[in-house]
Amino acid sequence: MSPFTCLSLVALLLTSVVAAVAEENTPYPLWTGPTPFPAVADIPPLPGVTHHVIHEAVTGEYQFLLGTALAFHEGTLWASWGNSLVDENDDGSVMAGRASEDGGETWGDFQPIAPGAPGPDSHSHGVFFNHNEQLWAYAARADYVAGGTGYPKLRTEAYLLDGAQWVSKGIVAEDLFWPLTEPQPMKNGHYIMGGLIVDHEQDWPNADAAVALSDGDNILQWKPILIPRTPGKKIWGETALIVEEERITALVRYGEKKLTLVSFSDDMGKTWSTLRESNLPNANSKIYAGTLSTGHWYAILNLENRNTLAIAVGAPGAHSFSRVWTIRTGASHQPRNAGRGKHPQWSYPYAIEAKGSLYVGYAISKEDAGLSILPVDQLIAE
Repeated sequence: MSPFTCLSLVALLLTSVVAAVAEENTPYPLWTGPTPFPAVADIPPLPGVTHHVIHEAVTGEYQFLLGTALAFHEGTLWASWGNSLVDENDDGSVMAGRASEDGGETWGDFQPIAPGAPGPDSHSHGVFFNHNEQLWAYAARADYVAGGTGYPKLRTEAYLLDGAQWVSKGIVAEDLFWPLTEPQPMKNGHYIMGGLIVDHEQDWPNADAAVALSDGDNILQWKPILIPRTPGKKIWGETALIVEEERITALVRYGEKKLTLVSFSDDMGKTWSTLRESNLPNANSKIYAGTLSTGHWYAILNLENRNTLAIAVGAPGAHSFSRVWTIRTGASHQPRNAGRGKHPQWSYPYAIEAKGSLYVGYAISKEDAGLSILPVDQLIAE
């Protein structure tokens, strides 16, 4: 090989490295709407939204609430959440819920779904899953007596609605996995759900973005998969997913900056690109995302701070977001009861589409559970 050829190869290699570094340092364009991203004061409210309260905390009972999830099953709308007695994820925590027979206007009695466990274990918020005409709930279970600074033995426990009772079907995911999105089918016959992995031995607060993959149609066995991140970056990796036939997009809470991290998988969730900063704002809070029946991408997230809950939408096939509306804005009520981690906010969203509407559940002041119903025909981007 001639010296000229060697120099040419070295130059090509250096050019490739520089290009790769430049790409990594350039925010990924998840937002392709007006630049800069509009300030909250300039974002319009979505027309036609209705608001409801699912559950209000009762003084002296469960006074902390986080992580509302939703599901329709046999015409009934179910909501669940993580309840703690006083402080976030204290050792009296459960996954609780209510059911509505009128689409969310009124709600039935409070009931435990995952009611804690003997010994140090307690439960927290999770997700619902409609599968083979049965309704499942996957709840986070851990030793929460760590005072909110770690979740030793974190794993996922499955519960099945059997008549009027929720029955445990055992641990379905180990390896410190916390479920955060409804499982979705992939073209290979497996299911995927987003979550995070919380290793209490890591520097706190710090958690990895993650997904869990089912063993085919066996929904009682899930394998957690880490989404890689740049070493040294501290994140709180709550993961939302947009599942498409050829690619899965993960939208991840950052923590270090008020923006969304993004990663991609082209092999049904088995491997992922390293998390990269995007240009989509996020006020250091959990995101929920998906694809509407109209083909529009959507992401529900907090902007500027947790006083504004908004929805961003992208045109079908655009693989980005270009319009945004507010769902709730302005401070929610001051917590009525003291508790670690509580302050005014509309946070931890979860969404399902049904009957021409997008049903969005969230925590209010980390004390109550709220529901907003959005008309899908208003969620248009071109």
